[in-house]
Amino acid sequence: ILEFVFDGSFMLETFLRFLVCPHRTAFFSLVHNNIDVLAAALPLSLRIAALATLPLGDKAHLLSKCLDCATPVLRLLKLLRGFESFTLLYEAFKHAFEALPVLLFTLAIIVLSFSSFIFIAESRSNIPTLPKAMWLTIVTIGTVGFGDVVPMTSAGIVIVSILVILAALYMSIPLGIVGAAFSKVWVERDRLNLLQRMRMRFRARGYTAQDVPALFLTHDVDQDGELTFGEFAMMLEDLQLGISHRDALKLFEVFTDGGSAAVNDEAVVRVLFPATYAAVYAEFESLPSVQPEASMDNSEPIEAV
Repeated sequence: ILEFVFDGSFMLETFLRFLVCPHRTAFFSLVHNNIDVLAAALPLSLRIAALATLPLGDKAHLLSKCLDCATPVLRLLKLLRGFESFTLLYEAFKHAFEALPVLLFTLAIIVLSFSSFIFIAESRSNIPTLPKAMWLTIVTIGTVGFGDVVPMTSAGIVIVSILVILAALYMSIPLGIVGAAFSKVWVERDRLNLLQRMRMRFRARGYTAQDVPALFLTHDVDQDGELTFGEFAMMLEDLQLGISHRDALKLFEVFTDGGSAAVNDEAVVRVLFPATYAAVYAEFESLPSVQPEASMDNSEPIEAV
């Protein structure tokens, strides 16, 4: 009964936040909201299904096990909303994954090569199949060494010894890449957290990257194509993003790179929505330009034929 109360409370809390959301269509564009919906709806659905299939025995037992495994994970994921710095870890791994294909290809070559050498060197009574040799190679490279499979012949011991040294050298490469990426991200943590906060609140209000040029045009008082800090701060206040004056100043410095007194919409989209920058301005460039109509006062007189 207590679990039903918890799940019902989570469902009610998510539903109320959905009702008070300024733009309900944008509610599901945020990852945290989707996690909250899943953490509330899935356990409650599984509990109802488990009660409905209780007379069936095995099916109810299977649903109960799925529920016991899924509920703690989903409830723990709900706490991601409070960990703003989780974005830093995501950014670090995103940069490190650029080198992942080459590392995986190299790992596949090492595994297949040494598995073949071990399979040839060892007797079939010790390593009967090639997958068994691959298992020994993988646990050796991962520096786990369960000890369930070990080389018995002299040649096998020499091959595995070489593999241990090679694995230590190889594993230092991805660890170094991830460490360097995280160090770089950590230096820029204030900037990245502020941009992520701005991005989430911007989307929560129902705005997208395509709306930025129109918003700039609306708040550009002197119509010079750029916003001063005063105009920029006024735009953030009108959008009701909950950005303080200090954070607005930091955002302005990020968008101008600290070297300009004004910012244009292209700079904001490039920094805030880099993935959609090209699509947004390709769309604007493809629009036909409207030529102003000639004034009747400046029109040339039509000569009579």
